[in-house]
Amino acid sequence: MNIDAQSRPHFRPCPAAPSFVGPSSVAPVAPVAPVRWAASLLPGLPILPILSTMAVLAVLLAMLAGCSGGDDAAKAKPQKRPVPVATALAEKRDLPVVVRTVGNVEPYATVSVKSRVDGQVVGVHFKEGQDVRKGDLLFSVDRRALEAALSEAQAVLQRDRVLLAKADEDVRRFEKLVADGYVSRDQYEQYRSSADSLRATVRADEASVETARVQLSYTTITAPMSGRAGQVKVDQGNMVRAGADTVLVVIDQIEPIYVGFALPEMHLATARARMAAGGVPVQARVPGSANGVGGVSARGTVSFVDNTVNTATGTIRMRGTFANEARVLWPGQFVDVYVELGEVPGAVVVPAQAVQTGSQGLFAYVVAQDNTVQLRKVRTGLAHDGHVVIEEGVAAGERVVIDGHLRLTPGAVVEERASAGAASGGQAEKPGEPAAKPGEAGAEGAAPAEARQ
Repeated sequence: MNIDAQSRPHFRPCPAAPSFVGPSSVAPVAPVAPVRWAASLLPGLPILPILSTMAVLAVLLAMLAGCSGGDDAAKAKPQKRPVPVATALAEKRDLPVVVRTVGNVEPYATVSVKSRVDGQVVGVHFKEGQDVRKGDLLFSVDRRALEAALSEAQAVLQRDRVLLAKADEDVRRFEKLVADGYVSRDQYEQYRSSADSLRATVRADEASVETARVQLSYTTITAPMSGRAGQVKVDQGNMVRAGADTVLVVIDQIEPIYVGFALPEMHLATARARMAAGGVPVQARVPGSANGVGGVSARGTVSFVDNTVNTATGTIRMRGTFANEARVLWPGQFVDVYVELGEVPGAVVVPAQAVQTGSQGLFAYVVAQDNTVQLRKVRTGLAHDGHVVIEEGVAAGERVVIDGHLRLTPGAVVEERASAGAASGGQAEKPGEPAAKPGEAGAEGAAPAEARQ
């Protein structure tokens, strides 16, 4: 039985496939049980052609398996390349401990300028928002009525002084007459009493003149202290009254300046102990500033601790004093306050970006000597200047991955993309940010550590 071209199976061509011309090219083999079984199904056919046909099929199947095996090898995935990452060294250093809270900027002193005389405002001699010095002229009030009152008081004083001089002369004359017995003692005492009465009148007139002069001085309203003037409340031409609640302008002293804040009572003992030892440093920073630089933060000291803990909130009121020479702080402004209460010695710190959050908690990738990464579970402590204290999981001197976490798996090979240097060279985060938010890149820095409250 010969197999023609049309009856052969259609296999994919293989470059190494030999051509078979017929059963004569295959050596005869001894019949085996399967062949005898096939021959029994087809009686009358010779066994040798059947053997030759089965041998050809076996060779073709072997060639097909070889071709398909080559395709599997061609489809094998290429070896993965190292993952580019940025790393930083964990280092050991002392870390300040601070408590972060929100404070409100308060002027060092505030004066509400009011009029002390009745009259019409005839002049405003400053601009709104202008810095003024003590004694600078602010407002002028119509002074004509008070000038007239002063002139009247001076005239009365002059008249009474003349009468007093005449009375003193009469006393001296009658004193000689009473000694010589020309007048009685009673007449002499009457002249003396008149002179004493006029002397008291003159003193009252002098006080009236001084009062009129003081009232006249109130028509020129000057700055009672140096500071920054606010909005003008009364414009030129308006009437003002003495003792009224009408405020002409408010002046705030902003150099130095206060920042008031509330601290949890659990920190009261530590704050008082540090104040007794030399003072409690405090830092105030304006929220929303870029990277905490460029004149948006100020340093001062705690200058006031209230005498009572607020039982409703469990906090103690404190106030810090700041020089504020750069005018960083402004009255009424809300700021982030960082109260430094001590330090943690010998803490292991890493950049905050190195600590990630997973389903099993916080972890970090540590780069081994062979440039493979290990996943380490970590326990964090305080945060400081864009860094986090590692209480457990990473040792000082080990390299941790701070960028490129998304493509990493335990055991992956990495290569340095951009070295971040030591732990101090990592990207800073917002100061005082708690360690519960590690791995958030782009945070702002330059502030002390935050204690967990």
